Amino acid sequence: WEVRARGPKGVDYTRVTQTFQAQTVDDETIAAFRKAYEVRAGDGDKAPEVHHLIRRGCVFAHRDAASFLEDITGGGRGYLYTG
Repeated sequence: WEVRARGPKGVDYTRVTQTFQAQTVDDETIAAFRKAYEVRAGDGDKAPEVHHLIRRGCVFAHRDAASFLEDITGGGRGYLYTG
């Protein structure tokens, strides 16, 4: 898999997120992941760290992660489907 920009400015990530109706992964999104991990870990158990590729900004956008994380945080049994 290789991505090549057509112009001298590189990949236009704003255009990518608009085209695919995605939201950028920001500090608020990372905090929501952290909170969901803590809820799933339960009392007394240490929650895992948010994946390093998300923390470092390698994952730049998502679709509907907020609703997934809200479901997990609310005690639901969410699932993640990628493709």
